[in-house]
Amino acid sequence: MLSYDSLQRHLTIEKLVTRIASNGQEKKYYRIRPARWYSGIVTADCVGCGLLCGFCWVSDRVMFHPADVGRYYNARQIAGSLVAVAKKYRLSLLRISGGEPTIGKAHLLELLGILQGKGYRFILETNGILMAADESYVESISKYTFVHVSFSEGMQ
Repeated sequence: MLSYDSLQRHLTIEKLVTRIASNGQEKKYYRIRPARWYSGIVTADCVGCGLLCGFCWVSDRVMFHPADVGRYYNARQIAGSLVAVAKKYRLSLLRISGGEPTIGKAHLLELLGILQGKGYRFILETNGILMAADESYVESISKYTFVHVSFSEGMQ
């Protein structure tokens, strides 16, 4: 039987979908859109997850070819895009989805720092693997009172 290490897989995927640039850690995204969930939310769909859940709605291309999909953005660019779409559609909820939002710790924490105090709520839907492996990650996110964390258990 083949062994499966979900933490190692997340860290491997992270190397494919994040990079360090002069303006900080960048992460790959493939779209930013308004969505109907939560009675209206703005979603930045990121690339990359360490799980291969059978119920995941992400396309096979995004799931199985993370190195070939999307474009790198820094936290300021994503924050600006999320806020612009939120204003256009009069929405107050934001999230990162389409992949695992906790991949790219520096990127996510910078993004939350930029959004702090802007009047939005942020839904962080995560499988929790990277947060469980790094207690300081949980402590860092807990400083942002506008963030609601929702853990979901994946099926491999």
